[in-house]
Amino acid sequence: MSRRSVQPLLLLVFLLCAAAFWWAVDPAACRFAPQCPFRLLTGWSCPACGLQRAAHALLHGHPVAALRYNFFFLFSLPYATGACLAAWLPSARWRGRLARVCFAPWMLWTYVALFCAWGVVRNCLGI
Repeated sequence: MSRRSVQPLLLLVFLLCAAAFWWAVDPAACRFAPQCPFRLLTGWSCPACGLQRAAHALLHGHPVAALRYNFFFLFSLPYATGACLAAWLPSARWRGRLARVCFAPWMLWTYVALFCAWGVVRNCLGI
């Protein structure tokens, strides 16, 4: 088996283990769930704060609660899914088009800019 063919399998195993952990353990009530180092040092929420709680809520079928924990998480899911499909699925007719969109410099910079803007907005509005 080549290294390139093992990577998607390892990512899938990791994502399934993470999903099982976040389904079984409520990060809001668990002491050993990782804490955000940025928030611990500054008191501000980073753009990714609330991702664990949002994943837990989404896995339990509560998309509105997931939105309250981190709006950007639900916005990121389609992009992350498309990028993973474009990078690791075997060749398909649509794979090239998906890769051109997901990995285009303008798309990556737009995603980074929105991620940073979300961090500013959530701290200015206190969400």
